[in-house]
Amino acid sequence: MNLSDCICFKVTRLEEQLGLDEAIDFYRNQIEDGSIEQEHFERLAALLRFQHRHKEEIGALQMAVAAYENLVFTEHLHSALPVLNRFTLQLKQARSQSPEDRNSPAADRPGKKSRRPARMAT
Repeated sequence: MNLSDCICFKVTRLEEQLGLDEAIDFYRNQIEDGSIEQEHFERLAALLRFQHRHKEEIGALQMAVAAYENLVFTEHLHSALPVLNRFTLQLKQARSQSPEDRNSPAADRPGKKSRRPARMAT
């Protein structure tokens, strides 16, 4: 199946020129080099989703959430909050659609501890 055959997926000129795997590598390299361009994260996740590489898509979205959390909470760049919310929603959706994570009860809460209140010393 060609990328352009999918109605819900539009190929960018860059992706058309590079090819699918090379475009994935390009976006990954840009992100690893410190790019926080929303488009790089979105396109990487979309290409990985298109190839049914669910774990990698989730990883890309986790990187996007971490990058935009840093912008919002560390750098106090509140204009990035809508983008953070969008990536968080996409991550939750990707986890719910991933065959690997669908059966995991903690899929929505990776690395979080129990929410029980701490005991008070007496």
